[in-house]
Amino acid sequence: MTQSKLFYLNCPIGFEGLLLKEIELKYGKLTHTQSKGGVLIEANMDIGLSFNHVLKIPTRVLLRLKEQKCRDLPKLYKILKKIDWKEYLKQENVSFKISSQTFRLNHTKKIENTAVDALKDYFKANQIKSSIKLLDAPSQNIYLRFEDDNLTISLDTSGDRLDEREKQKYRGNASIRETYASALILFLLEGHKWNQALLDPMCGSSTLLQEAMNFWKINEKRKFAYENWTLVSSPFHPELKDKWNITEYIGSEINDEVYQKIKNFEFSIYNEDALKRIDQREQIIISNPPYGKRVKIDMDRKAYFEKLIQKYHKNYSPTLMGIIIPFDIAKSIKAKKRISFNQNGIKVSFLVF
Repeated sequence: MTQSKLFYLNCPIGFEGLLLKEIELKYGKLTHTQSKGGVLIEANMDIGLSFNHVLKIPTRVLLRLKEQKCRDLPKLYKILKKIDWKEYLKQENVSFKISSQTFRLNHTKKIENTAVDALKDYFKANQIKSSIKLLDAPSQNIYLRFEDDNLTISLDTSGDRLDEREKQKYRGNASIRETYASALILFLLEGHKWNQALLDPMCGSSTLLQEAMNFWKINEKRKFAYENWTLVSSPFHPELKDKWNITEYIGSEINDEVYQKIKNFEFSIYNEDALKRIDQREQIIISNPPYGKRVKIDMDRKAYFEKLIQKYHKNYSPTLMGIIIPFDIAKSIKAKKRISFNQNGIKVSFLVF
């Protein structure tokens, strides 16, 4: 029987419950522990590695190698040197990511120097030579976290952040991160079996539509850090079935420069003003309009969002609608449900009507 491992999945703060929901939808229920900014999952290696390909809400997947008391640098050296690194690393070029919330070990540079020495001595003692050219693989990240004299050592399985799905086709001035977009789509659509179009009336760089379209797809287009390890099994890919049955993905963008960059994407795009266009078919709306800060609004902000909601209802008659609205304005607007988060440093709420 394959021994299970522990994987820590980082995610945006406030979206931990949605990450667990995504895991359950795609893998079934797995043993887990939830914390602020992430979820610890117990799973076999092949399943844990597949999180990188399958899940859309995490920003990074870490394999937890060890948890142990550690109160000084000599102890850190011994712990690191005893880990069987040859099971994972084919390279000596590593980067240590250090987080310390303990009084005894709070000098990041000294911790890093000790960790580097331990790894070099391990490679020398085990007569391991790098089997790949350093230029062929990015530096492997090893995470060291100190808290209340406890040390947690984790190995990064992802490499680049997971919201970097592949080379970005186009990112606008106030784009939402892909991980946030996927979480909001799940928050809006989870639990429903739709057979309708999904419309973003102010689609910008179209991140919301792209994430909705790819939510049930497996990412095979980019490389992950674990692919440079020594002993890994092939990742397990679950059979994913689209539970939302979106019939069409539709975007509208008034800015002609932005429209020219997205018009050939894999969905219908209109170069029209969302507040003037009328489309009364049964459909779902998801929208990330300007907040009035980075992208200015030429009227009172509260009045703008109230008018926007009214216009969406009047022009589109949506069966379901989710809109991102600045927190200070959103708190006075009634909605079926809401979730709040920070979007590019601005506190906002996603309201569902």
